[in-house]
Amino acid sequence: MKSEIELLFEEKTIEDLSLLTGQCDDSMKIILRILFDSVRDGNLALPLQKELLLSKFNEVIKESSRSTALIDNFFEGLKRDRYSELISNNAEEMKPLVLTHRDDGREFIAFQRYAAVDSRLSEGFRTMLEEKFGEPTLPDNKLIDSEKLKLFFSSTKNSNLEQESALVAPLFNRLTLISGGPGTGKTYIISKLINLLHKLGVAEERIIVGAPTGRAAYRITECIRNSQSVISDDRAKIDIEAQTIHRILNYSPSSNSFGRNEKVRLDADFVIIDEAGMIDAFLMDALLKALPDSSRLILIGDKDQLSPVGCGSSFSWLCDTEKNIVILKKNYRMGSAVAPAAEAVRDGKKADDLLSLFTKTKSIKNEDEVSKMLWIDSSELNEKEIAEILKEWMELYFGNGQSSYIDEVDKLRCDGIDSSNEKIKDLIERSVRSQVLSIYNEGIHGRRNLNDYMMQMYLDSWRDKGQRNLLPPGTPIIILENDYRNELFNGDRGIILNGEKDEKLAAFIRSDTVEFFRLKSLRNYETGFAITVHKSQGSEFENVSLFIQEPFETGANLLTRKILYTGITRAKTNLFLIGNKKNIEKCIAGITHRISCYF
Repeated sequence: MKSEIELLFEEKTIEDLSLLTGQCDDSMKIILRILFDSVRDGNLALPLQKELLLSKFNEVIKESSRSTALIDNFFEGLKRDRYSELISNNAEEMKPLVLTHRDDGREFIAFQRYAAVDSRLSEGFRTMLEEKFGEPTLPDNKLIDSEKLKLFFSSTKNSNLEQESALVAPLFNRLTLISGGPGTGKTYIISKLINLLHKLGVAEERIIVGAPTGRAAYRITECIRNSQSVISDDRAKIDIEAQTIHRILNYSPSSNSFGRNEKVRLDADFVIIDEAGMIDAFLMDALLKALPDSSRLILIGDKDQLSPVGCGSSFSWLCDTEKNIVILKKNYRMGSAVAPAAEAVRDGKKADDLLSLFTKTKSIKNEDEVSKMLWIDSSELNEKEIAEILKEWMELYFGNGQSSYIDEVDKLRCDGIDSSNEKIKDLIERSVRSQVLSIYNEGIHGRRNLNDYMMQMYLDSWRDKGQRNLLPPGTPIIILENDYRNELFNGDRGIILNGEKDEKLAAFIRSDTVEFFRLKSLRNYETGFAITVHKSQGSEFENVSLFIQEPFETGANLLTRKILYTGITRAKTNLFLIGNKKNIEKCIAGITHRISCYF
């Protein structure tokens, strides 16, 4: 459901366009409303197909008595050029809308800003995909000694053809795509690629590694530093820190612009981006603008995961071309049952096939502790019983007891936080080891309600210790929007601690240390016992409870195959699926594809 602010913005825009051009008749106003709705769904354009427009008309306007006449009138207006002040056939022309004709006869309409970025991405990626090298080279056109490559791979233990293909592809292609599901070694590939480039003589300052979120960047940095593969002979350890794309491009919030752009390019020979599926069209456009003409771009992700929160789905569209792509299929997480469940969803298997991989239960206690895969049929439980499951979850992962999370936090509170960075770092990591996920923000099993339940349980645990505090130490929090002043980014995770005179502090991991912020200085955050599947992208957790509920509002059906796949693949070991079979079937059947004028 659209917010009141969104509705007011759309109506004001339509009114302004009508006054500006005098060409917004009732038919065009309907098309604009449908186009706004399409953009809200993440599309860059709207296909001009009568049946689709009639369907969207009835969704957006909620009445169909005039739908056919108004849609027919719009197409007649296009034919007679009645909207010439509103619509251009050129994405670079500064008219509000752009009409695009495809070679296959299809037509699309888009807002000019979206059509322009769509056109630039399509052209830029097409050029990069076609730029290939007959022999392995570096960006300075220096040929690579094939004997060095053979020596590198002969000394690499347990590598397979998939991984070797992923490592050599950037030496032959300007643009390389690497896609793989959970446990297929994507972060290992990054470490190994850096090591290979280092051995081939590429200076580490000429290699940039990035990700869309701070959490994902931190995870990559840890992998690079911990991996033995980045030790190059007897030399010092390669010190490359992954950064957010915004930081790589030197984003300025005051001017809402990037310091690195088509005029001031990045100083890099290789740019490696993980979690590329999370990058929306506008951020991807900014990245391509800042890329030097000679540098190589390696995009790594999972093409089957959710599309970005913003518009577009560049990584998925590129993977669909099947050009310059390496698919990682082998799973290295031995003993985990999560991968077969993810594959069942990805391949569109029936709900019964998926659920056969789970043990049906009404409790998450007293089960085998090794790689639990549990299904709790929510249709068989009342809300009191669901609350009991949440209580079991909190007792397992946050409750009282020897060496429990809350016990360790209490020790830290008593000991003070000075010189305790390692302990705090461990607690932050522990706070995000187990995560409740929900598809929706609202609703009985939505993120907000689940968070409130668990926050109350956490408060009760502290009251058992004689502490009364609305935000007790150890409370996990998540940043909701980029905070450039504090250099905290959407999705960053931390915990609340008590500072001097019980001042509330927020602790976040930064590289190898912990950084503290006054809680009142943070712009937009919330408690993080439960988060949405969308917010969980770029993160992995040992233990996941995934709630799947009925859509609770008109026009907000998020039950799709990609969201179920993404939720399942956040779990590394234990997965608790909480929902009824009907909604799980809806997810598997819900195939979505974002629309572009050009891809």
